[in-house]
Amino acid sequence: MERRHAIDQTRNSITAASLSALSRRQRADLSGRTDGVIGVLFAGKWCGPCEEFVQLLRRCYAQVRDSGEQFEVVFVSADKDREDFEHLSADMPWWRIDFDDFPSLNKMRCLFKIQDIPCLSLVDMASGQTIISNACDLVREHPDGRGFPWRPRSYEQLMVDGLLDKDGQLCDYSRIQGAFKALYFAANWCPPCKAFTPELREMAGRICSRGLKFEVILVSSDRTAESFEQHRGAAPWLAVPYAQAGRRRELAERFGVQGIPSLLVLDQHDRLVCRNARAHVAEDPLAQC
Repeated sequence: MERRHAIDQTRNSITAASLSALSRRQRADLSGRTDGVIGVLFAGKWCGPCEEFVQLLRRCYAQVRDSGEQFEVVFVSADKDREDFEHLSADMPWWRIDFDDFPSLNKMRCLFKIQDIPCLSLVDMASGQTIISNACDLVREHPDGRGFPWRPRSYEQLMVDGLLDKDGQLCDYSRIQGAFKALYFAANWCPPCKAFTPELREMAGRICSRGLKFEVILVSSDRTAESFEQHRGAAPWLAVPYAQAGRRRELAERFGVQGIPSLLVLDQHDRLVCRNARAHVAEDPLAQC
């Protein structure tokens, strides 16, 4: 029942908003739309990267629609005045929520939990479920729309390409089947990560010394290959290769990781058993539980 309510709320929030088609200058209602994908675009003229992203999205939008995909976009403005709103949306070939429709604008921002812009959330209109909470990086990587709508792969599919071992060699994920796994989302440039990594290394050592099968998998947010290698040198765990940025991003998306450092634990059957394991490390540094 709760899932059904969430689906209905997502769809109704999009379709109940006051929309205007810039290309036709007329009111429209998407309440009858039950197929295809709707992208909810959050952006503002005052945000430098937003204008550049809007141009990329225009290209992607045209390519996807030309390929026969059912794709609509709804613009949710973060502008403070109508002049900026009109400037940014003037050439948009898609829908927009009216600048004066404050209830709908605020509801959309809250529903999608927007923290940064630009943000493009992709919603499956058949189910009302969010496909991707923020597809901006995917649009930047694939402005031609290749792979749209970029539906997330399962955890099992994401592990097919293997992991780097402590020697930098690619190993098969089956090597750690039957073990508990801790997915560690972190970066060498992040001060809180640098402080937490030694704590995690010590705890992992204590757990393994008791004969338990326990593996840490680094999912890095490092910005350079050099930084990534320095990170692995400080804690030579298994790691998702630096070159596989899309895969690292998909893992963060799949588990809803919003910030770093973040640590979550999977059991021997790859089921999520602890989403905020970082707090448990702080509360139980001797791994007594």
